Amino acid sequence: MRFKHGYSLIFGTMITLALVGCGGGGTALPSTTPVPPVVVTPPPALPPIAVKSSSYANAKDMNIDPQTYPKLAQNNELITSGVAFADFFQEGKMSMVAFSNVFAGANGFGSLVPGKVYFFQKDANGAWTDKTARVLDDTTGCLSPRKVIVADFNGDGKPDVFAACHGIDGEIPVGGKFGEHPRMLLSQVNGTYKNVDMGFDCYCHGASAAEMNTKGYADIVVTDSAIHGQPFFLINNKNGTFTADYRRMPPSTEKNSLTCAISCPLQIYSVELIDFDNAGKFDLWLGGTNDKSIASFAPSIFKNPGNNDFSNAAVTILPSVVGYPLVLSLDIVFVNDTIYMSMVDQNYETFGIQKIDYKTLSSKLVYNHTGRFPNNYLWVDWVMPRNNKIVSLDSTFGLGIND
Repeated sequence: MRFKHGYSLIFGTMITLALVGCGGGGTALPSTTPVPPVVVTPPPALPPIAVKSSSYANAKDMNIDPQTYPKLAQNNELITSGVAFADFFQEGKMSMVAFSNVFAGANGFGSLVPGKVYFFQKDANGAWTDKTARVLDDTTGCLSPRKVIVADFNGDGKPDVFAACHGIDGEIPVGGKFGEHPRMLLSQVNGTYKNVDMGFDCYCHGASAAEMNTKGYADIVVTDSAIHGQPFFLINNKNGTFTADYRRMPPSTEKNSLTCAISCPLQIYSVELIDFDNAGKFDLWLGGTNDKSIASFAPSIFKNPGNNDFSNAAVTILPSVVGYPLVLSLDIVFVNDTIYMSMVDQNYETFGIQKIDYKTLSSKLVYNHTGRFPNNYLWVDWVMPRNNKIVSLDSTFGLGIND
């Protein structure tokens, strides 16, 4: 998909001067009477915020307001979609990780310059402050960090990070290629993070993670329409490595499942692992491009049969938005048996949010916007629930709907 748009202690000391007499006369001698200091006890340290069992929960249940992302020093380097929030510094407060974009493309080509990785903390005034040097040495990022997710991947109870990167976002120049290597930030014993190159090419546009088999060792599912041509799992080997697994995905997502002269990849870009029935098992939501073309894929929920194998899972196809050109699924929020799904049209000119009753599948459009938002972007990347509203994670969109 084309992207269109970083105690002091207070001591009280009383000095008393006394005159000491010696007979009928003498010399006045100073005398100091010590007074115990007044000690100001600092507030107790907050316990670290626990990592939740899925990246969806870590993204949607953060209990934070929409955020204004930090500005970076270089004018052509911006923080866009590649953000996530967690207690990375283990201080009982939310901090931010960001994979930046460097917009250095020319003549219609996408940028060939990778961005960087940043960690931010909020200062006493609530402003994001760059603290990357405290926890990260290797700041190598991605060309196009589309989605950054948080889960515990190495079993230490601390938040880790997976960056779904899809490579050049634009026309591929001669000698260029689709895709790039996704990256992972793994927490270390000393409080720092290790930047890991995942070692395989991927047009990783979407990703979601959940502790499906073992607590603390989340597995990942990614979407890849251009290189592998289908979504697939990355199964956690519990040693910092992952194994690609295509067998547990629904057959309807396979790239050769269509009747074509050549293998046809389906246009599946978005994914989440969500426990829709509160049954203690994660179901699979896949958001596609529901344009009725040969590569069309309607947004669908595949129910987990209990063994985390979706190769024969029951499927619920979500209804289309009638009368609107919203075909490309971007994001999903699930609250109180209600699905809120954000979408755009193929030209990235119209953005909307569809409300779907999970039980009855009744549907209506609750938000519709054509043209640019106040921040000059054409579509909202991430939405979340906040104070009984659906809001944009990025505050500069100004999105907030109450339905």
